[in-house]
Formats: sequence, structure tokens, C-alpha cells
Amino acid sequence: PSPPASSRTPLRSQVAGGEYEYEVCLYSRATQRGRGKGKAAFSLGREWAWETAGAVGVLRGGDKCGAGPKRSVRITFECAESEKLGPVSERSTCAYAATLATPAAC
Repeated sequence: PSPPASSRTPLRSQVAGGEYEYEVCLYSRATQRGRGKGKAAFSLGREWAWETAGAVGVLRGGDKCGAGPKRSVRITFECAESEKLGPVSERSTCAYAATLATPAAC
């Protein structure tokens, strides 16, 4: 199967009413940005690794989270007719999760 288009084009996710926007460039970087002009942006990860080949991957090595760990985001792929990054959630302190719907997962 061919790689998802998101490997070339950033995907964005924004939870309605949430205070952050997220951008994922698959296999290379993910960013969290506060909503509104001039808000800080944080790297959620720059180092891609497969957790389950073709199904779940993780971007690690993001910005340090205060006194906590470096930020990371776990991406779960699901089969869909078009690409869409689902809402991003914080599973534990500075460890995020998102679903990427894509035809490449079918």
C-alpha cells in the first residue's frame, strides 16, 4: 500500500472549544499550539517508531514537559475513505493519543 498523503501534507486537529490545536506531519513531527494569536507552540515528537507495524506508531522526543517527561504522541491508524486526524487526547502527563483515518490503512 502507498503511504498516507499525510506523510507529505500536515494534518490538523482541533477539539471544539478546546484550548489547543494540533498538527501532525506523519513520520516526522507533531505540534501542539495554544489557540489564538501569539500562543506558544510545543513539539510533541520528532522521532517516529512503529509500535505495531502499519497500525500504531509513536512520535517521541518532543519538548520537555515542565519537570515531567518529553512530550510524545501515539497515532493509531484506521481504515477510511479519506484522511482525517481525529481529536487529540492527553492519555497521561504529556503523552498524547490520536487516530488517523486513512485509505492507506485499509
